Amino acid sequence: MQVSRSNIHRWIYEVVDPAGDSILAVRDALHKINPEAAVEFTRLYWEKSIEPEA
Repeated sequence: MQVSRSNIHRWIYEVVDPAGDSILAVRDALHKINPEAAVEFTRLYWEKSIEPEA
């Protein structure tokens, strides 16, 4: 995926959001390993991204 560890760290700690192409790459990689995990990742990511801000 050519994503640095520092970028992944930033994603995990919500410093920055991954770019759209990275989200799709994660989903595709998960799908190869565990299709259910790919579906869950997509669901969790999109639900979080549409939550209204407080």
